[in-house]
Amino acid sequence: PALIGGSYTGLWWIYPGNGRIIAARGVYGQTIYVDFDADMVLVRFASMPNAANNLNDPTSLPAYRAVAAYLRSLPHR
Repeated sequence: PALIGGSYTGLWWIYPGNGRIIAARGVYGQTIYVDFDADMVLVRFASMPNAANNLNDPTSLPAYRAVAAYLRSLPHR
């Protein structure tokens, strides 16, 4: 559900919306999440109990977005 309107190309998920966000998504919660507008690369090493990303997305994606929003709010940007 988090990627409805997004796409997949060159081994990267392209997230929907106005931002420029891509991610490499592995099983069990492993992620490389890149938000170009926030100048952020977030790497998550994980070993969740279930391999399905859609079970992790409801908690993981809001956390990634919150970190990106904080970085965009810093005055030195």
